[in-house]
Amino acid sequence: SSFHASTGAGPWYVSLGVNPKNADKAMALVRQEIVRMHDTGVTAQEVADAIAFITGARAIALNTNEAISGALQDAEYFNLGLDYLEQENRHYYAVTRAQVNAAARTYLRPDALVVSIAGPYPAK
Repeated sequence: SSFHASTGAGPWYVSLGVNPKNADKAMALVRQEIVRMHDTGVTAQEVADAIAFITGARAIALNTNEAISGALQDAEYFNLGLDYLEQENRHYYAVTRAQVNAAARTYLRPDALVVSIAGPYPAK
């Protein structure tokens, strides 16, 4: 899953590629996971794993001058300060399980999901 950050509200989405014959099963599992996150929350380990993934992937994503330049441009656009790249990880490390679960209860709406399928469907 991911989200598209902007100056206003942006979309959060889940995307995956599956064999068309497994599309219904995959959609059901994604919905089940969203319901679980909304209703019972995530575990401390899931939060730790997500933070480790995000911070690790970000370090890899910033391995070119072009990527660093783009990240600095974004930091300037969002008024985050030119030291944001040096400070970014501390923001992730400060996120708590309680904050994640409060956000899930507030913003995940399992009864209002929108599904978009690209490719052959219905699965045969």
